[in-house]
Amino acid sequence: MSIIATDQVNSAQQSTETKATYRYVREADGIYRQQTSRYLHERPTINGKRTWRSLETKNLKLAKEEFRRRRSAEDRGEDPYTEKREPPAESEKAEVPSVVGDALRRYVQDNCPDRNRKKRPERTLAAEKANIEILLPFWDDVAPDDITIALCDKYHDKRVEMPTHRRFHRADRTVRKTIDLFKL
Repeated sequence: MSIIATDQVNSAQQSTETKATYRYVREADGIYRQQTSRYLHERPTINGKRTWRSLETKNLKLAKEEFRRRRSAEDRGEDPYTEKREPPAESEKAEVPSVVGDALRRYVQDNCPDRNRKKRPERTLAAEKANIEILLPFWDDVAPDDITIALCDKYHDKRVEMPTHRRFHRADRTVRKTIDLFKL
């Protein structure tokens, strides 16, 4: 093999090796897709430094719209990376639940949405509502700031002692699944 052919083979091997290590892949002008999360990002210069900013979507069309909105804001002399929120009027303020029981009842009232605020399938919805009924007696009067690991352990101990309708039921797994509702 000649020296030129060897160099071409080596450069081809290097390009395939480095291609797999890139974290971002260009999708459109100024828009890149992060390989791990698949979210789209832009590459702005902020305070004189190049950085990555998420466009907070995986959809290329929506990312292009957000990208154009941010560039237009920069052209107007505004900073598109700061959230400008006007304080809500007194009548529009959302009521903050004072105890966990209120939050659980509100969750059921909203039909137990998933993490993406989407509707759950009927079977899952029924299971979520059953879990809430189990959680309410213990957590009804607990303030969110009072939740500690010790309180979760106390709930776990109480739930393990509760009778179950299945003969070989794994109470620990059930308790973990109901406590997982707090992670939403």
